[in-house]
Amino acid sequence: YFDRQFPGGARWRLYETFREQTCFFDIETTGLDRNRDVVTTVTLHQDGDTRTLVRGDDLTDEMLAAAFADAGLLVTFNGARFDVPFLEASFDVSLDQPHLDLMPTCRKLGLSGGLSAIEQELGVERDLPDVDGREAVRLWHEHERGVDGALERLIAYNREDTVNMVTVLEDVIAELEAEVFPEEHQQRL
Repeated sequence: YFDRQFPGGARWRLYETFREQTCFFDIETTGLDRNRDVVTTVTLHQDGDTRTLVRGDDLTDEMLAAAFADAGLLVTFNGARFDVPFLEASFDVSLDQPHLDLMPTCRKLGLSGGLSAIEQELGVERDLPDVDGREAVRLWHEHERGVDGALERLIAYNREDTVNMVTVLEDVIAELEAEVFPEEHQQRL
């Protein structure tokens, strides 16, 4: 119901209502083609708890369905075009919850580039600044070849992307609230 009432540009307002039920998530894959490539890891962060599901271990239809079961709001970065359709094509899961894609929300404020670039602009620091999506693919292939530490580094990168979305969203919401509700924002200062 709520999802239909809020156009894409206003979905950030759902976060206040669904904060504790908000599930931030990010996927890593072996490429961009959901018909040919596979999901390697999915990290979910909800109500202070972060978990990563890994292909060949616990990344299954059942585990994904259970992980998303309590989510009242999904938050991704470019997830409307990538993460959600990729997961739905790869697994027997339907993500029908309201969805806030941070990418267009950030664009409203003139923040552009990928998640890492926006984090830099907002002053959010990364523990793994040298890892990106291309490196994540390489790390998965190294893991498949048995390279020590490759999977751990991939998981750390995926978790960092996911957890950092919380800070990005809260920073963006503060700026949007200042634009939409200038009097209330001034009273808080």
